[in-house]
Amino acid sequence: MSKIYKLAPVDETNDQACLWIARLDRGLSTEEQQALKTWVNESHAHANALYRAAELWDKMDDLSRLADLFEAPKKTRFPYGIAASLIAGLVALGLFFSTAPFTNPQTDTLIANHQASAIYETAIGEQSVVTLSDSSELTLNTNTKVAVNYTEQARILTLLRGELHIKVAHNKSRPLSVVAQDKLVQAVGTAFNVQIMDTQEVELIVTDGKVLIAENVKDISVAQKPLSTQNAPIAKGQKVILGAPNANVTALDENEISAKLSWQQGNIIFKGETLAQALVEIERYTSTRFEIEDKSIANIRIAGMFKAGDIDGLTLALKQNFNIDAAGTNGEKIILTRGATL
Repeated sequence: MSKIYKLAPVDETNDQACLWIARLDRGLSTEEQQALKTWVNESHAHANALYRAAELWDKMDDLSRLADLFEAPKKTRFPYGIAASLIAGLVALGLFFSTAPFTNPQTDTLIANHQASAIYETAIGEQSVVTLSDSSELTLNTNTKVAVNYTEQARILTLLRGELHIKVAHNKSRPLSVVAQDKLVQAVGTAFNVQIMDTQEVELIVTDGKVLIAENVKDISVAQKPLSTQNAPIAKGQKVILGAPNANVTALDENEISAKLSWQQGNIIFKGETLAQALVEIERYTSTRFEIEDKSIANIRIAGMFKAGDIDGLTLALKQNFNIDAAGTNGEKIILTRGATL
């Protein structure tokens, strides 16, 4: 059965803007350049959407090559909601993705002697929001499992697998800690995202306030008391890969944070990753496996938002925008090859 997407006009405009950015990235024919000029001149909203999409994907260099076609609108900042919905396009792409379940021996050992009061988990392709007793809010991504233990002195979450965003209810006398592998992230009232990666390193992104971190945690009781403030805090807009050989703190702008957290709306945003890199992320959310049979397409750059639940939409977009053919059986494995040249 075909899927029918009913979108508001603003979403349709954003969809078209996203399509044009994807086409710009691969290069426009003379006819497409004229079609783009016509579309932009139809409405100021079209031009604004195109420039917002270009800013979001860091593709302003693509537009600068076409500066003679139209005048750039005044640059403006736009909120997270617009950033998340702006790339609702590439023909309403979508899918639920996943990785196979795994256990983390380090955190399993840490929690073994520390009784959890509750355990929350999501299945492959599922997201879930949980409000804890102190009003802290957890958002669990696909295939995630977290154990919760609250005491009079501390609030302790142990991330056993997957990815978690938490908005911490402020309580200076009772810090909240997230333990992942042998890493510990602690806050008294802030918001941050923690992901156990395939490499078993831990990605931390702070979205509000600041947090303290500790590594090589051997005993979960460390989380029962405040960490030393001598450690440099990780602040809003910063990211660090804990456990990486070079665990440098990097700064993220609002657009990058919007892209990283788009999973909370059931989406994945790509901003020029290679096809091979994109498929690694896509496979976090689905039992379907992808194989790039034609290695010449592995480095094709992918830009757009992929919405949960529609692998057919993904393969259609790959064909229409990147001339990549997809073939497979029963949704278990999809083989990608370069399409025939017309």
